[in-house]
Parts: sequence; C-alpha cells; structure tokens
Amino acid sequence: MVFTQKWVEDAVRKVLNCNDGIITDEDVAQIKYLQIGETFDGEFFIQMSLENPPLPFVSPNGGDEWGYCCIRDNNLKNFIDEMVEENANSTDIELSLGLSDYKDEEMKQYAYSNKAKILWNTFEESIISDTYYEKFEDDEAYDIWYEHNQINIAKDIVHFKGVQVLRINGLILEEFNIFKELPELKVLELVETTFYSIKGIENLKRLEQLCCWVD
Repeated sequence: MVFTQKWVEDAVRKVLNCNDGIITDEDVAQIKYLQIGETFDGEFFIQMSLENPPLPFVSPNGGDEWGYCCIRDNNLKNFIDEMVEENANSTDIELSLGLSDYKDEEMKQYAYSNKAKILWNTFEESIISDTYYEKFEDDEAYDIWYEHNQINIAKDIVHFKGVQVLRINGLILEEFNIFKELPELKVLELVETTFYSIKGIENLKRLEQLCCWVD
C-alpha cells in the first residue's frame, strides 16, 4: 500500500498502531470511519476510527445540517436524479440540501435526540485525529502546495476499502466515480466539496444516507 501523501500514511499508521513495515490492503480495510479535507483555516486534517460507526450516522459537530441536510431512501434517489438533470453539462458541481425541498423528518428528529448524542459521544472516543500544514513565504507557493494536496487526497481516499462513513470537507474532485471504489460505504458527507463532472453520481444511490451542504 503506497499513499501519495506522507501525512495520510503517518495517520494511518497511528490508527493501526503500526510504526513501521508495509501497510497492506487488509490493514487499511480495518478503518471504518474517515473524515478528511480542509479545516477551512489553511490546514488539512484527517480523522479515522477502526470502530463501526453507529447508523443512522449523526455527528453533533455538523451543526444544524444533520437535521436538515441529510436524506435517505427515496429522497436520496430522487435528489440524485434531480442533480443529474440540473448538472448534466456542468463542470462546477456542489451538492447541497440546504435549500432543497427534500425533507426527512424522522432523520431530523433523530439527529437531535439523546440517543444520537450518546452514540456519538461513545464513538468519538475511538477517533484518531491529525492535521497537516506547511508554511510558505508567498501566496503562490502556498496555492501550488494546496492544489497538490487536493489532487493527492482524492487519490488516497480510494485506498480505504472498508470505510462505512466518509466525510469530506472542502476538496475538489474530478468526478463521483471515486465512491465506486469504496464497496462498504454507507454514509457520505460532502461539505463545500466541488466536482468537475457529474459522471458516476449514480453510485450514490446505493448509500444509506447522504449529507451535503455549502455555506
């Protein structure tokens, strides 16, 4: 297993408690939860867990979005069909349920329930977190570094074959076919994440839960 990003590999070693040696596909498949992307404060970050995330998935650090921007079942499938129709020729696609008519009242109530809060608090204890940042003397050098990381993070995500919950913050991805490479994926969260093509978005219909928004 070869990661394009050294900081991603280092974080994977930490969560696997593997300081040296080769990381195999089977090793990485043990990771069931992954949150990765930009902190929106000039850094990149990664969070992982070997524990199975509770489903339906709710994270209090998502704010109100979990109550209003998460859909399942037919709402999810209908939303994807609408996005295909609206973005067939687009090269700047951001999925967002913030202003959508799709509502999941049951999910909204659950998102604010004590049960969801307790399950998250227990699961959160299993999460390993890391951040990554490099300092540059000028903005141009930083922009080059940032773009390089954007591209390589997308390449590394596909290695997490066992991930059940994937949360992506502030990345730019080529297309939706990246999620076809994750056979165990049940929950996808997209925050301020842009796609250059609608290609492969049908893969999202197999999800149990989709959460997406932009500010």
